[in-house]
Amino acid sequence: MAGGEAQGLPFRRAEGATALSVRPTGGVVEREGMGKRRDRTRHVIQKLLIVLLGIVSTVWAEPPSRSIFQQVKKTEEVAKVEAPPSALHLPRPVLFNALQIPEQHGRIIDAYEGNSDKTIIHIQDAHVHYEAQKNLASILESLIRNNQLKLVLVEGGKRRGELSSFRKLASKKAREEVAERYLKKGLLSGDEYLELVSDYPMIRQGIEDPELYKENFRTFMEVEKFKKNALENVEGIRRVVETLKQNIYNPSLRELERKREAYDAEQMELVEYYQYLASLKSPEGTPNVERLLKASAIEKEIDFEKVDDERDAIMKTLTEKLSDLEMESFVDQSLAFKEGTLSQKEYYEALKTLATQKEVSLKEAQNLEKYVTYLSLYSDIHHSELFKEGDRLEEAIRETLVRSEDERQLVSIAKHLKLLSNLLQLKISPDDYTTYHENRLRFSVKTFLPFLEIKSVEHRLAVSLPEGSAEIDSHMKALDHFYDVAQERDIAFVENSLKQMDKEHVRFAVLITGGFHTPGLTQILKDKKTSYIVISPRITEAGNPELYYSVVRQRSEGLVE
Repeated sequence: MAGGEAQGLPFRRAEGATALSVRPTGGVVEREGMGKRRDRTRHVIQKLLIVLLGIVSTVWAEPPSRSIFQQVKKTEEVAKVEAPPSALHLPRPVLFNALQIPEQHGRIIDAYEGNSDKTIIHIQDAHVHYEAQKNLASILESLIRNNQLKLVLVEGGKRRGELSSFRKLASKKAREEVAERYLKKGLLSGDEYLELVSDYPMIRQGIEDPELYKENFRTFMEVEKFKKNALENVEGIRRVVETLKQNIYNPSLRELERKREAYDAEQMELVEYYQYLASLKSPEGTPNVERLLKASAIEKEIDFEKVDDERDAIMKTLTEKLSDLEMESFVDQSLAFKEGTLSQKEYYEALKTLATQKEVSLKEAQNLEKYVTYLSLYSDIHHSELFKEGDRLEEAIRETLVRSEDERQLVSIAKHLKLLSNLLQLKISPDDYTTYHENRLRFSVKTFLPFLEIKSVEHRLAVSLPEGSAEIDSHMKALDHFYDVAQERDIAFVENSLKQMDKEHVRFAVLITGGFHTPGLTQILKDKKTSYIVISPRITEAGNPELYYSVVRQRSEGLVE
């Protein structure tokens, strides 16, 4: 019997989990010893569960505590571009109620249920990032094994994947050794890696519009020609702005800037920075920031070393009260938790609910209760929204601290320079690009250079503006074109994906593109009433931008065939 059908259990048995059945046997002689055998079996299961969860504890533990806030770091690459949110539980399309993504490899970060008969699973691709690519391959493998995934659609080409033809030429071990080397060099992607090393009957198909890809590649190389010099000019202007801040900003505004700089330099943790912001202005209206701060406060009350002991004690008591079917389901869920197909939040909430239903007292498990609340708050945080809310809170605070027109002008210029730097590095978020595009005329360097020149003389600055500052505006047309073509590619991705799904006669497929494309893709799919699920591979370390650009420079327009 499946776990979801067991009495009192609020969760569904994870697909693929091993079931340990504890059922009474038939026969007169057998029934006489049934009670003793059942007691012995339950004693064994008690030990099994405690050992099993002990293994889980070592997996999740981050000595000297299991603080999950150490995992929430906002780097330009992870938070802004390729892998925004880290944990989110959303309503999922009915077709994928059974979809489980192992937490150690990635998370579902968005979902939408339309009325079409197709569903696209969009996996965000952190290009040339070894950890992300390995996790992407593992996510694909999970979808193939558990959800019968057949079709994988990828950007960067139009050809059908051909790496499976190499499978018969070498052993699996030999293929893995070669694939691993190429993956680390950025010369293979996660989907290519899986196609080469596995024996799965997967179809990997490029969905590019060749002309759009070539144009995007051409403009990318055009931007490369002036990017270095333009970034040096932007940095030169920024140095002038930073020096002027010390002369123009009032003490409160300077303190805010100092805290922000410490946070950006990772000298201040995310929670600490948001606590500082909350001390200046109530975080009301920023639900994700509020959850983060509440969870942080609860964390300080938890003795993490006692959580496992309290859990084990409750499990020991529970095993004496569960029916055989409930015991089977409970073991299934414990195994699913160990394997990463059941989240911490889901497992501990289920354990607490089951204990309440079986009237197992939690009076002596105060740390466990707080830990369940802690996990629930954290898991309900949408991390990309968290960062947006944090930025809005910071902006609102900065606005209240501004006392002069010079300060207001300098704040605006600093914001513009940061956005311009991201534009030139081709790592701007879609939201920031929309802001830039809607205010294009206001984002001209020439409009604020006179102000900086006047104030530099007025305050007798030792630094001066770069000679090529005014030339930055001449490059904006090429940048605009690059991003415009990228958005046209979004449309092509969706159209070609849906056509390929019809061709292969499948109702769902995986679509792999860079995270920049996610907002455009999801909006197009919504407009078409097509269901989608967005998955972000797990990333714990920043990537190597130089490796990325090195690999891109090696590619040619002939890659799209």
